[in-house]
Amino acid sequence: MCANSWQYATYEEEREHPDIGRYVTYGIAVCDGGGTVCQRIADIYTCKSSVDELAAACTRDQLSPCQLQDVVEDFLVDFSVV
Repeated sequence: MCANSWQYATYEEEREHPDIGRYVTYGIAVCDGGGTVCQRIADIYTCKSSVDELAAACTRDQLSPCQLQDVVEDFLVDFSVV
């Protein structure tokens, strides 16, 4: 078990795509107990509240950063099924 306390936070980015132009998207950053950003996953989803909920769940459950990519992929699959 890791002794770190992980904090997951949503961050906003503006991106540009040749077909749709500029858009705002949200990613997740994870910080260790000292506030150092350990990992980021960009451009997860365009709905801030959904990414906020995912980040809060990761913090609450103290998800290991090495599992973040899998959790984000599962999150995106869940949204594509709806």
